[in-house]
Amino acid sequence: MPRNRSHNVRRASHSAGLLLGLAKAPAVQVETQIKRLQLHHQLVSGPNLFSVDRRLSLPVTCNAKGKHESQVGASAESKPDVAISDASEESPKQPLRLILLRHAKSSWDDPSLKDHERPLNNRGRKAAPNVAAQLRSRGWLPELILSSDSVRTQETLQGMRGEWGELADVPTEFLHSFYEVAATEDGLTDTPRLLKEAVIEKAEAARSAMLVGHNMGWEQAASQFAGKFVPMKTAYAVLLESPCSSWKEAFQERWHLVAVVKPESSKAS
Repeated sequence: MPRNRSHNVRRASHSAGLLLGLAKAPAVQVETQIKRLQLHHQLVSGPNLFSVDRRLSLPVTCNAKGKHESQVGASAESKPDVAISDASEESPKQPLRLILLRHAKSSWDDPSLKDHERPLNNRGRKAAPNVAAQLRSRGWLPELILSSDSVRTQETLQGMRGEWGELADVPTEFLHSFYEVAATEDGLTDTPRLLKEAVIEKAEAARSAMLVGHNMGWEQAASQFAGKFVPMKTAYAVLLESPCSSWKEAFQERWHLVAVVKPESSKAS
């Protein structure tokens, strides 16, 4: 075996031994082991050729300021006497789930009706149960529903409950503010703030919530929360997740966009 190849094998074996030691080491020894590993490779290979990021393979959580950090990093600084627990022994907290749903397609047939009173049209009545079926197949049953009190949002929920009976058992609150904000000139800027405040105030005991409302505003809120443009045509449901432990923390961070659920075999607008 060539000399340089033999040297590389010895280096790899030594590194593997140190890495295996990390799995059983108490928290106070992790940093020392990592420094030894880094120092060893700097001596044999020179600087910047090898580095270990202890955060890559460890659970990620959200701290009090909403920033993501390594659990081991936090415990090593604040509780140096506590050993690293086996991840298999702990049941991880379910991510926070947020569903932003725009009402299904509404009717303009009766010009005498106020905007608040407009019902769904035929297309909307077909789309609502379709979206409910897709949410059910994904397992996205909310623990709380906050909805605009307009006729079209209430009929959207009614159509969804007809397809997915469990939705009828979910605590639901109809808020006029969810309708009113969409009807104002400042709806684009005020809606994200309003939704944040409503969820933080009313969903404290829940890990998932569905917010039903309108454009203008819902599309802007979904885009702001996800950190990218998210289209929201009628009956679109935007699915968002956060690893944070509280809603307040989650809204200080960017949400993970899981999916945009669209009604099938219909032309949303």
